Amino acid sequence: MAKAERTTLDAGVSRAKDSRQLREDFTTRDLVLLLMANTGVLGATADAAPDAWRRLVAWLIQSFQAPPPARCRTRRKMRRCTRPCAAPARAPPPPSPESDAEPATGEIGRPR
Repeated sequence: MAKAERTTLDAGVSRAKDSRQLREDFTTRDLVLLLMANTGVLGATADAAPDAWRRLVAWLIQSFQAPPPARCRTRRKMRRCTRPCAAPARAPPPPSPESDAEPATGEIGRPR
């Protein structure tokens, strides 16, 4: 690989890492390995499965993606993330003695 090509690849890898789209441990050597693997798949499956390379490249791209950032990085944020969003439900109040004196109803609003 020519020096100018390597410099261009290094710059692209650096930009992808800076934008958190690419894993931190990815290097241009990994890109060369991807290309070599893809060439092997193309050569081995060209007649029987001409689109097999697409699946390989999709898997490799997915494996090189940076993991999503953690949501809670500090103890304060951890507490905020794990505390309940609303106050816990309270038990209903006990029935009042007056509720026993009310007449029982059958259909809506009609006494039995």
